[in-house]
Amino acid sequence: MVGIPSSPLSHGVLNERKAGLDATVVAKGVVWEATVNNEGGHDMSEKNKALVLEAFDTLFNKRDYAAAERYWSPHYIQHSAHIAPGREGLFNLIKSIPPTLHYEPGMIVAERDLVIVHGRFSDFGLP
Repeated sequence: MVGIPSSPLSHGVLNERKAGLDATVVAKGVVWEATVNNEGGHDMSEKNKALVLEAFDTLFNKRDYAAAERYWSPHYIQHSAHIAPGREGLFNLIKSIPPTLHYEPGMIVAERDLVIVHGRFSDFGLP
């Protein structure tokens, strides 16, 4: 086993669309420990996909902020100028959105410790 120092979910990018909010998020360094060998790359990628999906579900659908702190680094970098910086900026944004908010994952791609997710946010209070 190899320990991989990381900052879970350290980067985010949001893109707005008409019927909802599509989001593409790049997460770097999301697994702390994984088997790394010729066959381990795929295994690590699958574990990272599951970890990122759990993180999204925890924050956006369950709104369990204490549990979400395990996934989002205190040094989270928010790349949208429309969202306050850092993990607290993201959490405060979600707290300000109606509880009907729902996140549905779409495509997820991973290679070792890099995960890219494209999904849809819906029912966030816009007509």
